[in-house]
Amino acid sequence: MATVPFAANFDLVDEFLVKFKNISLKYQTSENPDFTKDLWSIVEAEARVIPTRSGSALPLTFEDMQSAQSVGAAESRLPYSMRTVEWLNENGRCMDNIRPGNSTIRDAGRGAFASRFIPKGGLVAPGPVLHIPNKAAMNMYETDPLTGNRDTTKESGKQLILNYCFGHGKSTLLYNIHTYNRLLGSRRARLVT
Repeated sequence: MATVPFAANFDLVDEFLVKFKNISLKYQTSENPDFTKDLWSIVEAEARVIPTRSGSALPLTFEDMQSAQSVGAAESRLPYSMRTVEWLNENGRCMDNIRPGNSTIRDAGRGAFASRFIPKGGLVAPGPVLHIPNKAAMNMYETDPLTGNRDTTKESGKQLILNYCFGHGKSTLLYNIHTYNRLLGSRRARLVT
């Protein structure tokens, strides 16, 4: 999965594209008409080898790169983020089936509430998850007061984030939810401890 670029990464790419254009204007000749295209293919290949936020902000094609030199790297991505209503009806998912709110149960705190009817077996809320390959990473240990080092023979508890993870009791793998799904409750943690 690509690393999501920030606005500053698009700014860096815009600066890079100015330098790229200067190099291509300087070295592209009638004897080497494909210089700019060849140079761009090297840039694309390097961005795939070592994924970075700025690499993810690069224009996606040679044609996009040419467009980005006049409209900017972020603007050149706009056509890829727009979908027709028909496409959304066929491929989209409702992201607002739940909303955060205060529970009506005394001292229960905040939780997730349906914002519309959700049929049995229906999608409550799609959401990305963080994969935690080894649930032992959630263990906390006592610290030796003299050295400040962890004593891995003396477990003192679990990380609080474990309350918002789910997994299988016979697996080391945990999933941590990254959306309003966190508000669905922390009882799932009992499945993984």
